[in-house]
Amino acid sequence: MIAINRLIDQACGIPPGWNPLYTIPMTCRRCNQSRMVKPDETDPPGTAAMRITCPDCDPDDTDKTPVEFFDNQTNPLPHP
Repeated sequence: MIAINRLIDQACGIPPGWNPLYTIPMTCRRCNQSRMVKPDETDPPGTAAMRITCPDCDPDDTDKTPVEFFDNQTNPLPHP
């Protein structure tokens, strides 16, 4: 069963080691668009969600508001 799942993932372009069950929502603070992303090793421990300003809302990258990280209870986490 695991081998067939790997073959399906490979055919769909899913990178090795990707665990779709371990993703967190990354949401734009302006337009509320959201997508599920794999947590980065630089994210604070316990990160369950993050808030950014997406490129559609800030095409010139002028918004210098830092990425915000939240735990499961939506409490802000300290920046790494």
